[in-house]
Amino acid sequence: MRLRLCGDDGIMSADVKHKFDSGGTFVELIKDVQFRLAPMWKVTAEEMVHSIKGFKKLDSFRGAPKRDIAAIIDVILRMSAMVVNHPEVVEFDINPLIVHAEGKGASVADSRIMLRKPGAEAKPCCGH
Repeated sequence: MRLRLCGDDGIMSADVKHKFDSGGTFVELIKDVQFRLAPMWKVTAEEMVHSIKGFKKLDSFRGAPKRDIAAIIDVILRMSAMVVNHPEVVEFDINPLIVHAEGKGASVADSRIMLRKPGAEAKPCCGH
């Protein structure tokens, strides 16, 4: 899973290789991208979120309310489970994920799931 987060909103995507990313509005500009392979575990998702440069903006930056980091982690873990448990999913994008104040969750403004054609062989992932 590639995780690209940048402030209040972010992009989360997963591809056929079960690679996840997150990012946001200025991700290309500031090169704030994290990559992980699925399946994801809670500790890995937490480390992923905390390691982005934009994390400070999620954590009470300039008096703004702290964002619901637990909701971001929950979305990452659910996306990971989806692509691992459904091999027909070749791409899964959320853009943007709007992260609300702590305890208020997150909202998916737009998402896209691309499926493999029926009968098409799954490509091997990670040497398996």
